[in-house]
Parts: sequence; C-alpha cells; structure tokens
Amino acid sequence: MCYIDPMIDTQQNILRGHDRFEQFVIPALKQNGWGGIWQNMCGTDLDRFYGIDYMYNNVPIAARIWDGTPKQHFAIRWYNTMYPESKYELTKLIVSAANNTQMPKRTIEAHTYNGKTYIAICHTAQLVDIINTHHPELPQFLVKNKRGDWAVFVRISFDLFPPDAIQKYIV
Repeated sequence: MCYIDPMIDTQQNILRGHDRFEQFVIPALKQNGWGGIWQNMCGTDLDRFYGIDYMYNNVPIAARIWDGTPKQHFAIRWYNTMYPESKYELTKLIVSAANNTQMPKRTIEAHTYNGKTYIAICHTAQLVDIINTHHPELPQFLVKNKRGDWAVFVRISFDLFPPDAIQKYIV
C-alpha cells in the first residue's frame, strides 16, 4: 500500500482505489493469464508524472476501478474544476505520447457490480490515438468530490476501438 496524506479525501479515494484494484482486479486477472508480478507504483514518480499505477512484469499499467454498473468506455480524468491548471491523466498521456516519453503500455478499467468484477484492457497507445483524433468532442462526465469541486472525465467509447482491440473479463 502507498502512503498519501489520509486527511485529504481525494487521497483517501486514491488509496481505496488501489486497495480495491488489488482485492478484485489483480486476482481476477491472475485467473485469466496475468499471473506475473504486480507492483503498486502509488506515490512514485512513475505514478505522479506518467500516470503509471502498476508495473506488471515490467509493463507499465494505468488502472481505474469504479463501483457500479459496468460501462462500455474508458474514463480518463481531464481536469479538476478547483485546479484546472493541474495536469491529470488525459494531458499526461497526450504529452507523453507526443514527446515519446514514459507512459503506460496498457490501460485497465474495471467495475465491481452485483458481486462480479468487469475488466477491460487496451493498449494505451491506441487509447491516445483515439483521444488525439476525437478530443475535445469526446463526451464528458463529472464526478463531485467531497470538498465540493468536480473532476471532469472524458469517455472513450469501446466502439471507437478496432474490433478485438479490448480484452474483456467478467469474474
């Protein structure tokens, strides 16, 4: 587990996400051929600067887990209304791809719902290509933070990917 100031609600949510990813997603993936070594990058430079949440056998992974009904899209945080100048996942991905610097090789989006874990995995480079092609016209949604501000996410529909580009698991 990574240490981030537990007094900050956003940071608590990050820790909860990592805990839930390790509780639900990693075991499900291990049952489906992803049985290698998973290393949590929370709080490291790889996490802060490049959006890498895990290393899987030295493959950098971006990860997100949601509670609730599974969606047919990847969700990438664009900005926060309280800190619009801060760089979140979307900006980091676009900049990293343009500069050919470190970035996740795979992106994993998961949902827990009715006792099951729904997992979608794509190549991050394909995700970035779709973002570059369609943003800012991609649909957005808001998530209200406990402190009253909003996180703005962009939806990247599974329909925008080539057939068979997304690995899906339901466990």
